[in-house]
Amino acid sequence: MKKRKITSAIFLDTEKTAVKVFFKNGEIEIFGYDEKSPEIQNLLKQISEEQIERTTIDYQREEGAMYTALQAMIKGEGVLYVSDIASAFYGETDVDENDLFQLKIKIFEEPGISESKNRTLKSKIRKSKSFYDTLKYYFELKASLEQ
Repeated sequence: MKKRKITSAIFLDTEKTAVKVFFKNGEIEIFGYDEKSPEIQNLLKQISEEQIERTTIDYQREEGAMYTALQAMIKGEGVLYVSDIASAFYGETDVDENDLFQLKIKIFEEPGISESKNRTLKSKIRKSKSFYDTLKYYFELKASLEQ
């Protein structure tokens, strides 16, 4: 591992055999978690194992909350019906651009969203590059409509 600034890291499994490392420059790499390897030694100089564990728990909690909200939408408890698109995305970090585009279309077809005057959040949805960011801005816009 080059001497790059690490912003965070998460374990990819409960046995801690792999770690996903997020760098300040936006790069992401996955390493086998062996405390004797130079990559992991460099990681542990910048972030403690306890910090990685806490970040992993927070990440899983956030991902779980997103999934729960998404399932509510799929079941019709929300207006956005994206089951054919979103169910394929759960757990994915890279999403097909066409599927992401289809999700955005579904969002903007939703009553209330299409009439919203909140240009800032609508723009963020249009410009978002990831599935999770798209849903995050969707939920923010949805919440602003309910106020």
